[in-house]
Amino acid sequence: MDIYMAGVLQAESRGEEAPMDEDQMQAHPGIASRYDGLGAQIRPDLRFGCAGLTDLRRWFPSPAGCRAMTTFGAVISTYEVPDACVLIGRYRVLFSHQAARLINTKSALITNMATPALEWAPTGGVHVARV
Repeated sequence: MDIYMAGVLQAESRGEEAPMDEDQMQAHPGIASRYDGLGAQIRPDLRFGCAGLTDLRRWFPSPAGCRAMTTFGAVISTYEVPDACVLIGRYRVLFSHQAARLINTKSALITNMATPALEWAPTGGVHVARV
């Protein structure tokens, strides 16, 4: 997250991206997720993820931040996870990494593309994307 924020702050200081206003900050899923009930269920065996690109874009809205993460090797990994091993919140999921099966990996830049580059439909179990 530090790399992402460094990219965001650099872009803002150069005038390439506008800083988030108070309403945008309050609408960020990091704030909204405080109340989704998942915080109390965090365990070392669970990983953070999103149910789709829309939620992932909410978490990482800055193109400059995504470019910075990609520069340092960040990728989006899509997993198939049995329903019983996923906790679903409003803008995030927590899932058992041990029970997950990797489906594919894409560049972190994908989070800010205009058209969805990753589309999936469950074929048994829940698909989650993780940066």
